[in-house]
Amino acid sequence: MNIQSSNHLALPELVAEVAALKLEKAEILSIEKRNRLFFNTVREAIVIAEVKNGIITDCNYAAEVLWKRSRDELIGKQQRILHPKELSDGGFSTALKQLRKKSSIAPVITKIIRADGVIRDVSINTNFIEVDGQNMLFGAFLDITEEKQIRKALIESEERYRSLFENSRDAMMLIIPPKWKFTAINNSGLELFGVSTSEEFTAMGPWTISPEIQPDGQNSKQKAKRLLEMTMHTGSNFFEWTHKKRSGESFPATVLLTRVSYGGKTIIQATVRDITTQKKIESDLRESNARLNAITQATQDGIVTTDAEGRIIFWNPAAERILGYSENEAIGQNLHLLLAPGLFHSKYKQALSQFSLTGEVTSVRKIFRLNAIAKDHSEVPIELSLSSVQINGNWHAVGVLRDISEHIKIENERKKMTSQLCHASKLALIGTLEANVAHEINNPLTVILCAAERLHQNLSIKKSTHYYDNHDETNAEFSTYELIDDIMVSASRIATIVKELKNYARTDNDVIEKVDVHQCINETLNIFGYLCSNDNIKVETYLESTDHTIEANLGKLQQVIMNIISNSKDALVGHESNQDKRIVIRSVDKVDNNESLLIEISDNGPGISQEHIPKIFDPFFTTKDSKKGTGLGLAICHNIITTYGGNIEIESEVGIGTTTRIILPKNKIDNNNFQNHTLENGQLIFKSNNKIEDSFFIKGKVLIIDDEKIILKTLNHILFTIGMEVFQASNGEDAYNMIKKESFDYALLDLKMPKMRGDQLIKKIKQEKIAQNTKFILVTGDFFNDYCTEKGESLMQMFDGYIRKPFRYQDIVAVLKSLL
Repeated sequence: MNIQSSNHLALPELVAEVAALKLEKAEILSIEKRNRLFFNTVREAIVIAEVKNGIITDCNYAAEVLWKRSRDELIGKQQRILHPKELSDGGFSTALKQLRKKSSIAPVITKIIRADGVIRDVSINTNFIEVDGQNMLFGAFLDITEEKQIRKALIESEERYRSLFENSRDAMMLIIPPKWKFTAINNSGLELFGVSTSEEFTAMGPWTISPEIQPDGQNSKQKAKRLLEMTMHTGSNFFEWTHKKRSGESFPATVLLTRVSYGGKTIIQATVRDITTQKKIESDLRESNARLNAITQATQDGIVTTDAEGRIIFWNPAAERILGYSENEAIGQNLHLLLAPGLFHSKYKQALSQFSLTGEVTSVRKIFRLNAIAKDHSEVPIELSLSSVQINGNWHAVGVLRDISEHIKIENERKKMTSQLCHASKLALIGTLEANVAHEINNPLTVILCAAERLHQNLSIKKSTHYYDNHDETNAEFSTYELIDDIMVSASRIATIVKELKNYARTDNDVIEKVDVHQCINETLNIFGYLCSNDNIKVETYLESTDHTIEANLGKLQQVIMNIISNSKDALVGHESNQDKRIVIRSVDKVDNNESLLIEISDNGPGISQEHIPKIFDPFFTTKDSKKGTGLGLAICHNIITTYGGNIEIESEVGIGTTTRIILPKNKIDNNNFQNHTLENGQLIFKSNNKIEDSFFIKGKVLIIDDEKIILKTLNHILFTIGMEVFQASNGEDAYNMIKKESFDYALLDLKMPKMRGDQLIKKIKQEKIAQNTKFILVTGDFFNDYCTEKGESLMQMFDGYIRKPFRYQDIVAVLKSLL
């Protein structure tokens, strides 16, 4: 309205028109305010830009949030700053160019970039408007980043599901309620049910692929509907089911029903797995377990299984019978702590950690003997074999134990019988040695008696005042020394013969010791060679082995050598046509790195027929006359040699002779030569070593205990001579009373004594803890015959020294020196 042209109007009219204009302006301002409020509160980011140059002229608050830029940072800027650089083309964004060409109002999908550099996916709805004559583009931006990610995840999930569905090795089907029709099946399902196409299968229902009745007697259709309806409520259901192929063949299966949402609908996915093989395995396993249970229940051997911590998890009736613990008492207990003697517990704990990690310890896959502690605390000898097995990733031990009480009893009886046979064989040979032993002992006894008689005569003559008138004193003394030397050599000879005979006849046949084979051969010839010389048989020895010490039993090895020489002698005695009778004994180191020693005993007798050679080591087989042989000698020899890990073989040719070869394993120990004599032309020549040490003196009180007066007298003289104060007792009881009252530095005692034996005396003293500063020395000649080795070693631990009868001055001195 032009106010100037309205001067002719009245004032009221003018006032009214002005009021109307104010009201119209207020309404406009109110509308603009409402529009701005709406503009800033909508969720879409709105940007208004000039179409011609792309300059942003306005934006709302949502746009500030989307681009993380303020309104002032956006208005007046080219709209290309809203998008990544790669989406710009010249002065405009590719999105704006695309929108300028579009006639459709369909949204455009593109990307924007925020101020912090983050790129987001957006959807743009646009409209063109004219403002004050300018063509403007009105754009509403909607952030669709999350929506796009969700849509992508859904697509990927659906693709994965379809891939799993199609490629699953299990049969998979989709079922739509409530009519329970199949809508899809994978290839594994078609193959499982023997159907060609999915269309053919989907025409069937869940109960048409099942027999009419299930194994539990229920109708398949009715039971299937109940399970399907239950799955709709619970979400899943797993069970075993008997299905039927298109061919009519039934098979066991597991079925997993799962409620899933697919395509906006709720359906049920059925996963079917054929368990025919599994059922077969389960059936076989049940049969195997039944057989195993029958075996473990019926076997006479105890079977015990433990876990990696050593706790018992299986215990059969035989284990209960052997050890006394019932299954309930044994299960859960620590096997080793329950059954093993206490001395093995620490080793067990050390081995347990290794076994739990590797299933390996030194005792696995081995058979060994031990004593187990039974429920009544008795020790039961058992034979145990251990193996390991891994169950569920953990190692378990399986032990099979056998009560060998009867076996050991039989074994001991067999050993006793074998020992008796060996001893009987020795005694049979000893009978043939009688003449040789008598000769070997009587000869030196003759020398001793004659030499002693001459000494007595010399001493008697010396008392005569006329002796030195006709005799040279120096020559007389020299003659006396010669006589004394003869006595000592002859006495040594008797002592050696007695020792060798005792070694041969000893009964502790299980003692293993260091044996010098050359010495063993020479000692055997010492007590047997005279019989050969009586029959004009030459014995030649060629002992050439450089390392001839082994571990064996001296008496048994002598028995082997003596048996073989005896066989050769008997063969030669009966072979009268041969005038040059000869037995040759050799020893050499075998070529197998000198690890074995070979002994050859050959004769030039009549030989043995080849038909007899294979039976030569059989018990009771002999080619001798029944009065001369029992047939046990070579069988015993074979048993002895093989026990030491060696071998014995015989080679013979009729008319030529026989050679026996003994092969023995060597031991890497020092080769000590114990010989004090040589064998020359079949005769024993002793070496005298009678140097007496005159400079040794020792102070102290000594008690000698022996029931032989001559021994007391001899010991008294020797000990008094070297400076000791000597006391005597003739029996163990008197000695005990003296030791309780008097303090002694040394005590020398015999074993065989009246009233109280030497071993009883020493045990009583040790138990009562008296005479703790006294050094006890055992003096005996029969120690090893009266006591087995085990008892002997135990008894020897109570003594500080040991002297074997017969002894000499230097033997006493040597022991006393060792105790200083």
